[in-house]
Parts: sequence; C-alpha cells; structure tokens
Amino acid sequence: MFGLNIYAMVGAAVLIAALTAAIYVQHKWSVEELAKKEILIVELQVELTASKIETESLKTSLEFMNNSLDIQREEREVLDKKISRSEREVRRLEKLFDDHDLPMLSARKPGLVEKLINKGSDEALKDLENITKNKGDTE
Repeated sequence: MFGLNIYAMVGAAVLIAALTAAIYVQHKWSVEELAKKEILIVELQVELTASKIETESLKTSLEFMNNSLDIQREEREVLDKKISRSEREVRRLEKLFDDHDLPMLSARKPGLVEKLINKGSDEALKDLENITKNKGDTE
C-alpha cells in the first residue's frame, strides 16, 4: 500500500509539474502576444498621426486652390466684361466705317484722317500695353 501512495504522489507531482509547465508556457505566450499587440498599437498610432498630418496638408492645399480658383473666376468676369465692351466698340466702329467713304475722305482731308488714325493707333497700343502688362509692373 505504501508503494501505491508513492506512485500516486509521483503521478501527482508529475501532473502538477506538467500543469505548471503548461501554465508557464501559456503565460509566456500571452505576454509575447500582448507585447506584439502593444507594438502594433504604437505602429497604428504613428500611422494615424501621419495620416492626420497629411490630411491637414491636403486641406490646406485644397483651400489654397479654392482661393486661387475664386480669384481666377473674378479675373475671368472682369476680362469677359472687357471683351464684351471691346466687341461692342468693334461693331460701332464697323458701322461707322461702313457709313463713310474713307479713301475719298482721306483724299479730301488727309490731315483729319491722319490725326484720327494716329489717335486710334495710340489708344490701341495703350490698350495692348495694359492687357499684356504684368500686374506687378509699374510705370
């Protein structure tokens, strides 16, 4: 009977050792998994921060482009109005020239025609300078 108790005790000791080893392995695995997950969390936080920074940069760029687009629209409206005025002036001048015989008028009054042509040329050149001048240019 005494021999049976020894076997039972040895068996219990082996069982306790096996359970202890299993608990240790499980604990070690859990700690490693927890560490991996903590590293993953830190990596994701870094990635999230980088994404937030990139999003803010894109928002700033978009805002700049929208402002630039608004300025371009305003400038386009101004140019459209100028074009419309110029087209009206062209139609007016075409009608004026259609109503007059310029070769005959220049033969009869060359000084008057020369003066009108020079004045018109000067105005056209000034308009061309204004159109082609950079906004930063000052004269």
